Amino acid sequence: MAAPDKSRFIQDITIRNFKCFEELKIEGCGQFNLILGDNNVGKTSVLEALLVEDDWDQENIVVARLQRVRLDKYGTFPTTMVGQDEPLRGLVEVFARNADAAAGFSIGIKRRGQDKRPPFIMQLKSLRELGESVKQVVRSLRIRGQHVIWMKHGEEHDGGFTPLSEPLYTGLNLPFLSLKALYGPDLIEVYSQTVTPSTAAKEEFVSALAGMIPNLTEVELTIHPLLGPAIIARLAEQDLAQPLAFFGDGSVKMARILLQIPPAANNRLMVDEIDTGIHYSRLEVLWKATLRAAIANNVQLFITTHNEECLKALAQVLETEEFAPYRAECRAFTLRRLPDGSTKSYARDLVHSMENDYEIRGGAL
Repeated sequence: MAAPDKSRFIQDITIRNFKCFEELKIEGCGQFNLILGDNNVGKTSVLEALLVEDDWDQENIVVARLQRVRLDKYGTFPTTMVGQDEPLRGLVEVFARNADAAAGFSIGIKRRGQDKRPPFIMQLKSLRELGESVKQVVRSLRIRGQHVIWMKHGEEHDGGFTPLSEPLYTGLNLPFLSLKALYGPDLIEVYSQTVTPSTAAKEEFVSALAGMIPNLTEVELTIHPLLGPAIIARLAEQDLAQPLAFFGDGSVKMARILLQIPPAANNRLMVDEIDTGIHYSRLEVLWKATLRAAIANNVQLFITTHNEECLKALAQVLETEEFAPYRAECRAFTLRRLPDGSTKSYARDLVHSMENDYEIRGGAL
């Protein structure tokens, strides 16, 4: 069997003027990456920065992803007091450091075995700043408002724009699982796309989820008399199947992770606070199922957690015969806010740190 192609895996990332970061460099990423650190140090911001792509034709996908992650996280889309003609103006403001939308932000990505490409840059530009040819395009499209979201790869690239009057796009399968991403209509959609078409995929999903839901024998998509379309789970020796949501947040969290790994095949998935809702006794089950799915689908993971038990569980899993070959692919990056206000990333060996009781979760210097 040929070795999986990991050329799209990120090796290094440089984040500038994005949210709380003036500049942050994370170097030497593996297939499984833990982003650790104190509260408000920017762990989730790193995951959000990873929504950016370095492909030249992916600018509008980036806009859609950033829109969606804000909707998932806060339930409303960020706006400013500029009227209804520019509903997307807040998109740049909430991600740019100090809300400096004109300066914008940049994300530089280096993939394995590839030269570093120019960084993705997103800014807010007024129509007065644009060249005459771009202004003619804007006028021909009858775009409302006086600004556009300007995106380019590197300073030498001319760039392109997205009108601030574009409608929100919420139908995107986002490669980012936020803290609040639990049961919802999108989970049902992902289930229908990931599991329903394949008997083998369904059997693997049920087998993995049974580690979280004892005696689980069946999971299927049906029309529930009260909930409408719903994912239901059936237990051994029980006639009545129950909606998956009835089995608690931990079961839903694990189901969501397992369902969203396959669509991220040969690319990456970001998971915020992976341990939320998971009892400590189930953490090894969670890690084993997550790693198996990521290995099978060749997915690079970026995961945040505060939980020491969660870290120890992963370290123990990486010492088992099944996963020991992948220990070298696991990285732990601790973010620390320095006295000068900058943030620095420190790479750690997770298993070695846990064996020696090193504190790698960040905190005061």
